[in-house]
Amino acid sequence: MNPKVLVLDEPTTYLDPPGQRDLVSVLRNVPQAKILVTHDVHFAKALGARAIFFEAGRVGGSGTVTEIVQRFTWELR
Repeated sequence: MNPKVLVLDEPTTYLDPPGQRDLVSVLRNVPQAKILVTHDVHFAKALGARAIFFEAGRVGGSGTVTEIVQRFTWELR
């Protein structure tokens, strides 16, 4: 298989930290475009260049992952 786009929905669910690191490494090295659906801010920051936030079924904001995290206060304190 050689898909043009990979769509991954919550791919870090049930992965331990080593598994998450391995997944990030694999995804960084595949050439396909990727659409990642995740609530995992650290995973999104590790792989994402752009983020879109959906709120009540509509686009609530878009920008870099860092911009979205700051705008919607998603960073854990």
